[in-house]
Amino acid sequence: MGQVFATPEITKSYNYDLWAESTKEMLMETGCFQKNTGMFLTDTQLKYDFMLQDVNSLLNSGEIPNLFGVEEKTLVVE
Repeated sequence: MGQVFATPEITKSYNYDLWAESTKEMLMETGCFQKNTGMFLTDTQLKYDFMLQDVNSLLNSGEIPNLFGVEEKTLVVE
């Protein structure tokens, strides 16, 4: 069907930087490259508060605050 299926692989060394990078990649595929993307998360994967907060923000407002830096936003807009 041409859809991209994304799910984070949670490891012991998983942190916000890895979460942010995988989320950025997913959002870039969806927004910039216009690929139909599904993100699959289970309750056992949501180990950290920042993950739940980001998913909540994404569902409520369509964006994750402060995910992209100024340079990254400029590249996306261009």
